[in-house]
Amino acid sequence: MAHGDIPIIPVVGEEVYIENHTVRYGLVRFAKDPQRLFNYMRSASAEWIALQPKAPFLVTVAQIAGLEDKWGEIGHANKPYLTYNPDPKAPGKPERAQPPVAAGGLITEAGLAAEDMKNTTGIFDASLGQRSNEVSGAAIKARQKEGNLALSSISIT
Repeated sequence: MAHGDIPIIPVVGEEVYIENHTVRYGLVRFAKDPQRLFNYMRSASAEWIALQPKAPFLVTVAQIAGLEDKWGEIGHANKPYLTYNPDPKAPGKPERAQPPVAAGGLITEAGLAAEDMKNTTGIFDASLGQRSNEVSGAAIKARQKEGNLALSSISIT
């Protein structure tokens, strides 16, 4: 190889021959949909959690009469206090509405999508060096070998 040449090494991936047509795909092709689902569920969960401190206040018109500008800023300004007008028809102070409860289904679905990605690619936690439930050395080696076989099933030619 001459000085300055950049070697190009093709990595084809899997090849499937259908009639007279060759279809090629790599490791991530079938993991795209679980990844999209994972991204969506994590984004929806983050949005849900971010909205909890912005639960609206339940007030009467009389309680905020003349203070509408101050009350209108509470969603984006960190005020140390809020004043209100006592309303004899609604005794007590304005109360924040109950914030939405975290949706456990979003977190569960994100976890399932992450498992789908592992199952689709054949790359599991143990093959990435993370501990799993195996305790014997033989079981750990078997799990690592399983991950290595999954990676080697993608032809690199």
